[in-house]
Parts: sequence; C-alpha cells; structure tokens
Amino acid sequence: MGYRSEIVIAIDPTVYNECPPDVKEAFAEIWSEPSLNEAERIVFHHDCIKWYDVYPVVATIDNWLNSLDETEYGLVELGEDLGDVRMEGEYWTYGLDFVRKIDF
Repeated sequence: MGYRSEIVIAIDPTVYNECPPDVKEAFAEIWSEPSLNEAERIVFHHDCIKWYDVYPVVATIDNWLNSLDETEYGLVELGEDLGDVRMEGEYWTYGLDFVRKIDF
C-alpha cells in the first residue's frame, strides 16, 4: 500500500498558465482538472496520494515549485503520521491551512 499524504497546491494563475509544458502534463497526469480555478488562485487537492520524488510526475512538479518565488505558490502536505506536515511558499496568501482537532 505505501505511505500516503493529503496535499494541496495553490498557484498564482499567471504563473501556472506560463509553466513549461512538461509541468502542465505532470499536473494533468495526477489531476484531470484543478479543484478550484479562481481569479487569484488555482488549487490542486488530493486526499490520498503517494507523494514521493521518486515518481517522475511528482519530481517534475516539486522541482518546478522549488524554482518559483515563495510568493507565487503555497503548498500544504499532511502525511499519515501526526507530525508529518510540510508547508511551503506563502500558503496563507492562497487561503491554505490545516486544522488539527479532537472529535468525540
């Protein structure tokens, strides 16, 4: 089965629209369409994915995101382990966050 994560990536629409073709192909291989496509952000969300750089599509997306200015995107990744949280870019600018709470 493997370790899975929930991931959300929000990108400035102008930046996404100008990304290289291989990056758009990588996004399209994972998502048939964005989860949200708004004037101020394009959001991609997956709630159960193996997000490892050993997978070429993930490496393509991660490498491209790492080449951007942190103001141009936001990323939040939650792993299966409680302490496994990755937050990159200006995620708060794009309305991304996570809430941890106890339900009963």
